[in-house]
Amino acid sequence: FECAQREDVRNAQLDEPDTVPGQTRICVILQVGDALNGHPQTIHGGFTAAVLDDIFGLVTMREKDSKYPGEDMRILTANLHVNYRRPLPSNKQY
Repeated sequence: FECAQREDVRNAQLDEPDTVPGQTRICVILQVGDALNGHPQTIHGGFTAAVLDDIFGLVTMREKDSKYPGEDMRILTANLHVNYRRPLPSNKQY
């Protein structure tokens, strides 16, 4: 799997994400089974929100490290609002 390069971050290097402060990019592949279903064959919305929260936290931490190296800062989610547009089927890769 290879993350496609976006036009708006053309100068960023995927293998060196700290080289362009302010443009941290993380590519995530998630394989889910059916143990996390809310309804039959549908991933529970709480799980998808938790995954988004973790990914946003990781990106924020990487961005903080590139802008403020060595500084100790707390990173937390104050509020996360997710609008679900359609169900996510289980037993798939996202």
